[in-house]
Amino acid sequence: MAISLSDLARQLRYHDWSACMSDSYAVTRSAREHMSKLGGYAGESKNHARLFELGCAHERRFTWSVNEGEPCPPSASREEVHEAAWRWAGAYCWALGVRLSEDEAKALVGGVDDHHDWYGRQVSSARTIDWKRIDELVKGVSA
Repeated sequence: MAISLSDLARQLRYHDWSACMSDSYAVTRSAREHMSKLGGYAGESKNHARLFELGCAHERRFTWSVNEGEPCPPSASREEVHEAAWRWAGAYCWALGVRLSEDEAKALVGGVDDHHDWYGRQVSSARTIDWKRIDELVKGVSA
């Protein structure tokens, strides 16, 4: 069963990446089955595979967090997380018809050394994607 790149991008974006932490086995099983289905779609073309790879590289790090002044967890540096975020943002836009330069894609993500307030703590925004701006860009192309 074929899937368009835009549909694959949307499904990756809206997949329940935190389902693995659910207390409900049904939620975990459903998400695992959905991810298996998405992985199957990755085999349709090189573009599908790359989109899947970039989406997973960013979204699977949903628990990554660093407070200002603290070292990064051993799983990934700020630079690695930031690169995964802007590459995923750029690939998502591309799949939905918005062509961006590397610098434009980077502008859709918090800076490597930037932070934002999160319940009184300054938390790294290196992996924070501005989905609102992306949705506006996509809407502008489809209008």
